[in-house]
Amino acid sequence: MLAFVKMAGFMKTLADLSLGESAIIRGFSNTDIAQKLIEMQCIPGETVQMVKKAPFGDPMIINVSNYDLIIRKSEAQLILI
Repeated sequence: MLAFVKMAGFMKTLADLSLGESAIIRGFSNTDIAQKLIEMQCIPGETVQMVKKAPFGDPMIINVSNYDLIIRKSEAQLILI
């Protein structure tokens, strides 16, 4: 089951999280990359935590499904929380 959310106004994305902050994945804003994100365990309903960001915010390390995942900021901006 894929969850795609239409962008109605401003919605917070994974890229907006501060270090140590956690959130629940609500869906994706782009259908083209959704399958790749799901294969990386970024599944709607899963809790995700921001672990670390590079000096300019790209890439970033998140913890999802009890493992650390390095993700690009451009991908994190597609994950709605």
